[in-house]
Amino acid sequence: MTVVEQAFQLDEEPTLLIIDLQQMFVNLLDDVVETVVDVVVRAKQRNAPIVSVEMCGCGGTHESVRNLLEGYPRHCIVRKPENDGSAEILEACWNRGFGTARFTLCGVSFKCCVLKTAEGLVSFDPTASISILVDATDARKTFPKIASNSSIKLQWPSAG
Repeated sequence: MTVVEQAFQLDEEPTLLIIDLQQMFVNLLDDVVETVVDVVVRAKQRNAPIVSVEMCGCGGTHESVRNLLEGYPRHCIVRKPENDGSAEILEACWNRGFGTARFTLCGVSFKCCVLKTAEGLVSFDPTASISILVDATDARKTFPKIASNSSIKLQWPSAG
């Protein structure tokens, strides 16, 4: 079973977050875009909520993903002014009735916006389940020793 299949096999669908998959950031990352397209197809098949997160002033989500999501009723776009988009994501999820207990993240930049957003989500709710789909990010370009077809589950230690 692939990581993408694992991410969407549970009864309670995670909210898929597509972080900064904007043309300005994905030049030379065709493999990441293709993998995100596969993730979006799987999420739509499961009727999962999907949030496209865009950095203000950097254009829209990559055309191939944007076209795939056009007309999908469980999709929304949020714009963020800084690396951590968690506040904007949570507000959009609350307004649309999307779940906030489980998130699956993909997109760019892994070492910056993806991780900052994951940290922001967990700082709001330390019990939230956060998974990052490595192959659907630019992580292996930055950290080549990360295994292909893997996911990173973030867990923060409990207080006390």
